[in-house]
Amino acid sequence: MDMFAFQPGAIPFTAAIGLMLLLAAVQALALGDFELPETDADATPLDWLNAGRIPAMALIILFLASFGILGLALQGVAQAVTGATLPLLLAVPAALIAALPVTRWAGRLVGRVFPRTETTAISRDALVGLRATVTTGTARTGLPAPARVQDRLGGTHHVLVEPEAGGAPLPERSEVLLLRRDGELFRAIAVAPHPFLLPDGDLT
Repeated sequence: MDMFAFQPGAIPFTAAIGLMLLLAAVQALALGDFELPETDADATPLDWLNAGRIPAMALIILFLASFGILGLALQGVAQAVTGATLPLLLAVPAALIAALPVTRWAGRLVGRVFPRTETTAISRDALVGLRATVTTGTARTGLPAPARVQDRLGGTHHVLVEPEAGGAPLPERSEVLLLRRDGELFRAIAVAPHPFLLPDGDLT
C-alpha cells in the first residue's frame, strides 16, 4: 500500500523526521553528551532561536522535528481538501518558515529544563563585569575559591576567583564583581548583594 509519508510530496518531510530520529538515537547512545558551542558575546540572528540557551544538536533536532511534522500536516490537509499534495516549491518554503517560530518556542521550553552547569555558551572573557557568588570557602590572595556566575544567556559558569591585589578576602556565599580575567582566574571585589539574587546565586 502506498503510504502517504512516502509519496513524492511528503518525502522531504519524512526524510527530515528520519534524520531527526537518527540524530536523537546517536545522541542517546552518546549518553546525552550535549555541548553548547562556544560563541562570542555579540548577538547573532540565531539567538532568536535560543542558540546558546540549549545545545546546537538539540536545536537541530527540534528544527527537523518541527519542519517534518508541519510539512506532513500541510501536505495532509492539502490532499484531504484538494485530492493532491502541494508542489514542493510551495510546501517546503512554507514548512521552513512555519518551523522557525515553532523551533523558537520549543527551544525556550527545553531551555527551562536543560541542565545549566558549566557551559561555554559565551566566551569566558565576556564574564568580566558580571556578578558571581562564591560557592565554597573564602577567596584570598594566592588562594582562589570557586564561584558561580550566570551569563546573559542564562548559562551558568563555574570559575575561580581571587581578590584584586590588596583586596579584602571574599567569604563563602558573598557576591562579587568580576573585574578582569587573569589566565584561569578572575580578579574580583565584594559588592552589595543584588536585590533579585537568591541565596543560591540564581536570579529571581
